[in-house]
Amino acid sequence: PTPEVSASPTGATTTSPEEEELPPNWSSARDQQGRLFYIDHANHRTQWERPTREGADGSGSNSDESRRRRQLDVRYRSMRRNLRQLTPTPTPATATAATASTT
Repeated sequence: PTPEVSASPTGATTTSPEEEELPPNWSSARDQQGRLFYIDHANHRTQWERPTREGADGSGSNSDESRRRRQLDVRYRSMRRNLRQLTPTPTPATATAATASTT
């Protein structure tokens, strides 16, 4: 895809932050809600914060906020997985029985 480019008042072009080059072994994607997240292919991890060149080798700071965000993300995925397992899938037999009992 072509990076989004806009002209500044001085006439220079700028690339949107989403389209700036990522460190090696990183890519970006959007989740189902349209939120941008980043994929670290070398360590098989994802994160919400844009990776920096300094932290791309895995030695970057592990701030409290990013740690908390990762923990919440793990909880969110676990809750979604559990909800999917608890939600019954209608079968043709139950759907037919439900319509027959209402008529």
